Amino acid sequence: MSAGPPHDGGLSLYEHAKRLLRQHPDGPLPDQGRPFPDHVAYYGRDRSLLAGQAGARQTRTAIGAYFDGVSDYARLYRTLALVDSCPSWYRLPSVLQPVTCDVDRGRLRDLGRRLVRTGEDRQPVQVGLALLQGVAEPEDLDCLSALAILGDSFSPAVVEILQRMPEPDMTLWWIARRTTEWARVYPVRALCGTSRSVIKAWLLRHAVPGESAPLPSYYAGTVAVSCDLRAAIQAPHPDEALLDGAEAILHAMNHAEGLGLGLRGYRDAVPVLRRFLQLRDSPPLRNALAQLLSAPPGT
Repeated sequence: MSAGPPHDGGLSLYEHAKRLLRQHPDGPLPDQGRPFPDHVAYYGRDRSLLAGQAGARQTRTAIGAYFDGVSDYARLYRTLALVDSCPSWYRLPSVLQPVTCDVDRGRLRDLGRRLVRTGEDRQPVQVGLALLQGVAEPEDLDCLSALAILGDSFSPAVVEILQRMPEPDMTLWWIARRTTEWARVYPVRALCGTSRSVIKAWLLRHAVPGESAPLPSYYAGTVAVSCDLRAAIQAPHPDEALLDGAEAILHAMNHAEGLGLGLRGYRDAVPVLRRFLQLRDSPPLRNALAQLLSAPPGT
């Protein structure tokens, strides 16, 4: 069996990610690694509801035919790459379940690995990630981590895989430090359950970017609660990085607007805001504290 997909020598997404990681060994990739090798094909696809329904049927049929021995890998790969609209990452496992439920775990893992390591198109790679749910092994971590930092396409599926593996925190932390925007939301949320003090310290200081953006509001409140922002900021001499992080967290919570836990639902909001304002002035947060103090009980 050959190692890669039937292609004309193009660059796989995994190879693309590894090349960029060598060029940029620290921090998020410029523009999240864009453009990707499949840029032209990906953005030329039909994303309509009908195309999505047809894509789900085609994807399921192609995977079923492969595992039944009716189709070979070359035909499978071409089908997955040419489908107009592959199901999204969270739908793929249920779409594939009817044709994968009785397939040996080793066969699922082998096909999943082949697709994610050699796929030049996002759709076959997404299918590969769905196949690796619950069957991935430590040797898959390098590929999974590299794919997770490419745009927003793979981070949620990779995080889902990692959460079903033993001791995923260090890999999730690496991904969180190398991602931005939507791609960061998923590993940060997953890390909020960590017991590692070094990761909690990083989350409080760096998980929420300082610039104004809506996405951190999805997880800022979870970071504040799970990492005990109140205890951290009430230390005798909190460092500047913690104050920067606390300010970003509190601003994100002040603008959560239903996206995540806001200041009104945060039981430590008043003492945390009071302590923060003792250390650093912020008119918006001072106003938020005044609104909390003036609100009728129970609101």
